[in-house]
Amino acid sequence: MVFITLANWSDATVGERMLAETERATRRAELVLESGRDADRRLDSVARSGAVRIRVVDEPGRVLYDIDHEAGHGLLFSLGSFFFAPDDAPTLSSYDADLPPLADRDEVALAWQEGQDGECKFSAERKLLVCHHVRRVQSAEGVRVVYAQESSRRAIRALYDLRYQMAKLTIFQLVFAGLLGAWLGWRLVRPIESLRAQVLERTSPAVRTDPVELSRNDEIGDLAVAFNELLGALRQRTAANKSFAEDLAHEMKNPVAAIRTAAQALDGSVDGARAERLKRILEASSQNLDQVITGFLELARAEAGLPDQERSPVDLAALARGLIEAFGTQHDNLSFEVQAPDSAIVRGVPSQLEAALRNLVINACCFAESRVVVRVVPDASMVRVEVADDGPGLDPEEIPRVWERFYSRRAGGTGLGLAMTRAVAEAHGGQVLATSPGGALFTLLIPIR
Repeated sequence: MVFITLANWSDATVGERMLAETERATRRAELVLESGRDADRRLDSVARSGAVRIRVVDEPGRVLYDIDHEAGHGLLFSLGSFFFAPDDAPTLSSYDADLPPLADRDEVALAWQEGQDGECKFSAERKLLVCHHVRRVQSAEGVRVVYAQESSRRAIRALYDLRYQMAKLTIFQLVFAGLLGAWLGWRLVRPIESLRAQVLERTSPAVRTDPVELSRNDEIGDLAVAFNELLGALRQRTAANKSFAEDLAHEMKNPVAAIRTAAQALDGSVDGARAERLKRILEASSQNLDQVITGFLELARAEAGLPDQERSPVDLAALARGLIEAFGTQHDNLSFEVQAPDSAIVRGVPSQLEAALRNLVINACCFAESRVVVRVVPDASMVRVEVADDGPGLDPEEIPRVWERFYSRRAGGTGLGLAMTRAVAEAHGGQVLATSPGGALFTLLIPIR
């Protein structure tokens, strides 16, 4: 319907444009004939530039020139021809062939009498609009009449003839579209509203993570599955946080109890030896409490993915050499070996990567009998750091437990070191593995990016 409207608007003005073009062509042809020089070529140029048909008639009625460069043109004509042609519309040549000879036409007679004439006419089927302008001119060889024609073929006539039927079809389609829209709204909006209500319901009065209920095998059902996966992840995180808090409370009980006992003992008279013993208890308990709290805070940051920590290039090879050099001065009974290239650069949090590697080396030093080996092996995508000792190794059932908080293979350990190492590795997109090929072998994998 929009296309028909544009076509009608164009038809309302195309006649005026064609009439002006034919008049302009006769004026230019007059100048050519007045000069009399190279008339054939110059008239051909006039007809080509105006896309018109030009004929020149003398007084006896003979056609001296007939130059035809008239053809349909313009954007609307091209669109109509592409989508709707052919529609059996007449051409200018067939239309003109049905008219009287040029010298016998009324417009030519008016031009001889009054000097000029111009108008636009439709063909019998109203599929062709023809405009002409006729002008009497004084040429170098005598008086002549210049006859210029141009046509506008209505290539969208078939569509135009159906405009009323299309209007009725459009009304029907609007009704159908309204019903379809209402059905789609019921089909799509209602389940989304149900999903929204269920999600909001889980935020008040207390946050719940039980799955939402929406059984559909379409994109909205996929959205419900995604919500349930999110709720499942939140449920796991909530359970981990609860376990974390319980572990922290459990580990804090012993030092807090020792501090309370020492504080109660200070109520009575205290001799010098007892005061010294209470002092040592308070110092050891407070130090133990500080160590537990600090370890828990570092572990919590690592398990959260180190979101606020700035990442920068870290050379794991240089880090391994520095740690082994420091540990070598502290453990005279062990031999240390580093196998590393000149550099092995990854991007991460330097302090956290150092802490993770230090925990692995400390663990190896605690169980090694004589030797600790650190190997740094970079490849195209990641850097592998292996820490091996020649100690008793790991039992197969023990391997999964070494990553648990507060699980310690030795007396006096906090049980946070290996859990911290695993959290740091995962925060950097990597992982840490434990095997026991002879002694214990811990492998830290850190992606380069």
